[in-house]
Amino acid sequence: MPTADATDLRRRATELRRFAHTLDTLRVHDLHLRTGPTTWLGPSPSACDADVRALAHGLSTSADDLRRTAARLERRAADLDAAARAAALAGIN
Repeated sequence: MPTADATDLRRRATELRRFAHTLDTLRVHDLHLRTGPTTWLGPSPSACDADVRALAHGLSTSADDLRRTAARLERRAADLDAAARAAALAGIN
């Protein structure tokens, strides 16, 4: 049976993955397709395009970080459950 701490870690991992998915599906990822000389802000259209691409890359990196953190939380939850099972088998409460 999962421990309360392990259940909470899994809940948090699910939320992190949900947020990562939200970041992945933001329209900013294809915004560079709609940038050009008539839509730019700043010193040049190419600088605007580079900024948009950098922002999209940063969001992708953040989403990947969230998924890695979620995986670590799930591994920790599995470790907690394994420790609880081992303690139960050993008769330790």
